[in-house]
Amino acid sequence: MIYFDHEKLKVYQRAMDFVIWQEPVLKKLPAGTTIKDQFDRAAISIVLNIAEGNGKSGAKDRRRYFEI
Repeated sequence: MIYFDHEKLKVYQRAMDFVIWQEPVLKKLPAGTTIKDQFDRAAISIVLNIAEGNGKSGAKDRRRYFEI
């Protein structure tokens, strides 16, 4: 079931697949390591930027979020 427009985007769906894929990988890393935290934050940031960018109405503003 799709609730928001950004959920229809293939790039969003692949980003979510990546977040799900990375979970068992991160569990194997020692807790509190910098790389674990950075990897997790980067994956979530990708998903959030796609969703936020898709909600922008202006083409220039929207493009900026997708570039990030």
